[in-house]
Amino acid sequence: MHDFKPLQSREIQAIRQRHEQATAGPWEVCERKIDTFLTDRCVVTTWTDPRSKWQVPIVSASQSRSGTGVWIDERDARFIAAARTDVPRLLVTLDTFGHRVIYIALKYYYEHGSYGQEEGAILEEAMDTCWQLLRARDDF
Repeated sequence: MHDFKPLQSREIQAIRQRHEQATAGPWEVCERKIDTFLTDRCVVTTWTDPRSKWQVPIVSASQSRSGTGVWIDERDARFIAAARTDVPRLLVTLDTFGHRVIYIALKYYYEHGSYGQEEGAILEEAMDTCWQLLRARDDF
């Protein structure tokens, strides 16, 4: 398992560029039985090619008795390959951002809000938990 760190703005820009260069979505999985021995399993767009009347493939793998054939556009391949790193790092970035926002909101309410002693203790505990989560990150 990797220890993913939040993304820097240049890395987010690279993800955005891969996204923009990949085939427009949404994408879905489609399986078509061609004949008794041939199945075409694809990741496709939701729009249909007017000439073939089939959904436009992003990734296509056809199986037959003689083997398997795979087709994928180079830009889509880069997008898919990067997803195993991009998605976890985007999630970590969102987590870190979320903890910071929650900590700031709790701190503001603690400093400016009107609450009782019991609520104050709960606020302090919540702020401490957020602070510990943030401090545990190498990138804080």
